[in-house]
Amino acid sequence: MEARAHRGTAGTIADWCVASNLEEKEVEWIFLIEGSASPAVNLSRLFKSISEECEYDVILGISELDRHCGCMLIRRSVFEHVPDLGFFDLKEQLLPVIRETGGRIGGEVIATRALRISDQTSWLQILAAWNARQSSKDGSGPGSGERPKPSLIMPGARTEGAEIIGSIILNGAVVEPGAVVARSVIASGVRIPAGTVVTDMLLGTDGGSRLHRKRGSFNSEGPKT
Repeated sequence: MEARAHRGTAGTIADWCVASNLEEKEVEWIFLIEGSASPAVNLSRLFKSISEECEYDVILGISELDRHCGCMLIRRSVFEHVPDLGFFDLKEQLLPVIRETGGRIGGEVIATRALRISDQTSWLQILAAWNARQSSKDGSGPGSGERPKPSLIMPGARTEGAEIIGSIILNGAVVEPGAVVARSVIASGVRIPAGTVVTDMLLGTDGGSRLHRKRGSFNSEGPKT
């Protein structure tokens, strides 16, 4: 038996819709999310955009800058445009067909920035965005007048004697006594020496970067008195 030729994203989903009898089950919408998409998004806002009066065939989750966030809602009936045989891509082929046949594609803002997981630095950026979003959900973000949300310190991290403020410390990271880490993400394998002050930074084993373009510091000399 010959292996079936690769069908592409849209082709694979179309085949799954048929095999799962989704039409008979009256499933109207399918939620798609890319493997590199950030979890720091407001999916409830995306799902609330669905209603009986919804005029769109595809609803893209986008950022405040109109960048695709890697997730979308798409009507099951749209996949009827996919041929039974051959490769058929979702973005390059199906979406253009939807527009050409009079379908409508809309967007719903679900994130401040469109972040994708591609390397350690981008993963740390996503963790920081997730932590910031959790803080805003709890009403403990900047300017809220409430106590900041506690940091996320993984069980395998060592932070005894250090001051951790609104940060994420991953398993295997070490923050030595007397060090201060604020609004930062510290990856596994990173050691913050005693007396160091870290603010608004992403620190991984492959180096560090600022969380914000205009601020972020790593002061290995410790706080000045």
